[in-house]
Amino acid sequence: MNGSGDPYDYDVAVVGGGSGGFPAARSSADAGLRTVLIDGGKEVGGLCILRGCMPSKALLHAAEVLHLARKAGTWGLNVGSAGFDFREVMDRISWSISRSCSGGSPRTMSRDGKARLESMTAYS
Repeated sequence: MNGSGDPYDYDVAVVGGGSGGFPAARSSADAGLRTVLIDGGKEVGGLCILRGCMPSKALLHAAEVLHLARKAGTWGLNVGSAGFDFREVMDRISWSISRSCSGGSPRTMSRDGKARLESMTAYS
């Protein structure tokens, strides 16, 4: 661990805040290491978490839940009428993504509040 006080002296530097980099940086910070997460995006999370895999899978899961609810009678269950509200589904997806990224704030990624991550928004 460094003790130099230099604002650019880190124990760990993680390049990319996507589905691999984000948890690696968070784990390093949780371990008490001074960690910098270098990501060129406006939000931490990367393409998969923010716009690709996670939103797509969540939407597919919502469709599956709707299908299962509509077929519940097959199992002797009476759930009444099942409907779909696209705005509510999308709000739930957005909530899930922001929660998985700790609100997307690189300064609050440490679970215990002791370690801190800083994010640089451009590569140099």
